[in-house]
Amino acid sequence: MTVERLTGVYKNLTHGIVALVYRCRPVGGEPHATKEAREIRWMTKEEVQSAMTPAFGVRVLDAFEEVPQSRAHDGVNLV
Repeated sequence: MTVERLTGVYKNLTHGIVALVYRCRPVGGEPHATKEAREIRWMTKEEVQSAMTPAFGVRVLDAFEEVPQSRAHDGVNLV
């Protein structure tokens, strides 16, 4: 996997969590499920919006933007 760039900083300050999210590109092998990711699949932007809670779906959608985002959330919704 090659790291391309930082796409966002996501803060859940209620729980003291700050997540840095990076856009990466696979360089070989086949994607597969792991302990950390129980399912791997390609999704359209619309599928991301319907399948994921806003606090996590926005991380995927922000990866398409040119400028890194900084967002706060409550674990489910953006605040």
